[in-house]
Amino acid sequence: MKKYFVIAKNSFMRHSYYRTQSVISIITSVTGIIMMQFFWRALYAETTVVNDTTLQQMCIYSSVSWVLNLFQCESIQHEITDKVKSGDVILELLLPYNYVFGLMFKVIGENCWIFLTRALPVLAGVVLILQDTFAAVLDIPTIAVFILSAVLGNILLMFISFILALMSFSFVEISGLFVLKEIMITVFSGLVIPTWFFPGELAIIVNFLPFQYMIQVPLGFLCGRIDASEMGINLLIQIFWITAAVVLTFFIWRKNTANLESFGG
Repeated sequence: MKKYFVIAKNSFMRHSYYRTQSVISIITSVTGIIMMQFFWRALYAETTVVNDTTLQQMCIYSSVSWVLNLFQCESIQHEITDKVKSGDVILELLLPYNYVFGLMFKVIGENCWIFLTRALPVLAGVVLILQDTFAAVLDIPTIAVFILSAVLGNILLMFISFILALMSFSFVEISGLFVLKEIMITVFSGLVIPTWFFPGELAIIVNFLPFQYMIQVPLGFLCGRIDASEMGINLLIQIFWITAAVVLTFFIWRKNTANLESFGG
C-alpha cells in the first residue's frame, strides 16, 4: 500500500503548482452560488414551501452543490484516453502496481488538494455568509452522515468516469461520451435542480439511475430533505451502485488488457 500512498502524495504535490487555477475555481464557484441564491429566492418569493421543500433547505442545497461539483474526476478520463491513443498504456502495465488502483490514488491526492484549496474556502465562506440558514443543520450527526454520503458519491463518480474512459480501448475517440456524461450528471444528479422537482414520470426513471446518489442524496441528508428513517436505505443504495461500478470497471479493464492493441504507440 505504501507505493499507492506515494502516488497520492505525488498527485497532491503536482496539483500544488496550479494555484491560479484554484483561485479561478473559487471565483467561479462563488459566482455560481450567488446566482443560484437569487434564483431560488425569486422562485420562493410568493410561497414558503415548494414540493415539501423550504427556501432554507434550498439555500443550503444550492450552495453546497457547487462545492461538491468541484470534485469532477475529469483527470481520470483524460489520462486514460491520452495513454490509449499514444500507446503509453502498455508501459503502465509494466509498472509494479495495478494501473487502476494507481489512478484511484492519483484521484485521492487530487481531491485532497481540491478540498484544501477550493472546497474548504468556498464552504467556509458560504457557512459564514449564510450562518443563520446553516445553524439549523450544523449538528455533528447530520454533518457526519453528509460527509460519509458525499465521499461515497465521489467514489461512485470516480468509477463511472473509469468505466467511460476504459471505453477508449474499443472506440479510441470517446469525447462525445464524456460530454454526454456531463449532461447526464448536471441534469439527473440534482446538481442544479433537485430531481424531486421533476415531473412524476421522469422522476421515476431517475430513481433507477445512479446519478442522484452522487450529489442529491448527500445534500438531501444535509438540508434535512431525507429524514433519519431513510438514511440507511440511501447509504446502502450508494454502496450497491459503487460495488456494481467497481465490478464493471475491473471486468472491462481485464477484458481490454487481455487482448490489448496499441494505437499509435
